[in-house]
Amino acid sequence: MQRALATIGVLNGVVVLGIIVPPIAAVYLTDFFVLRRQDYSDAGEGDSAVTNLNGLGACLIGAAVGLSMYYTHSSLTGVPTIESFLSASLTYGLAEQVRASHARDRMWRRAAALLR
Repeated sequence: MQRALATIGVLNGVVVLGIIVPPIAAVYLTDFFVLRRQDYSDAGEGDSAVTNLNGLGACLIGAAVGLSMYYTHSSLTGVPTIESFLSASLTYGLAEQVRASHARDRMWRRAAALLR
């Protein structure tokens, strides 16, 4: 079965998805367990309709790191999925600390309004 799937290129797509999806989980887990420490009591009701720029950037960086490790066959841990997860988690944590130290807004709509 694996040979048939590998012949048509499906397994490569599954591997790529296995590298792209973990950074999304990394951002959620870092936000919930590390940054907010399971306290979402101050989250506004309208915050669900906007985009967190730091989270989006961390997901893109994590996916880029994982994919580059996969395609260049150079890996620190041997598993590009772990590297994409860790790089997204660290990037998001650092970006949120910098944002908090400068008292910037983390949501796309409000940040875009400041640019106008």
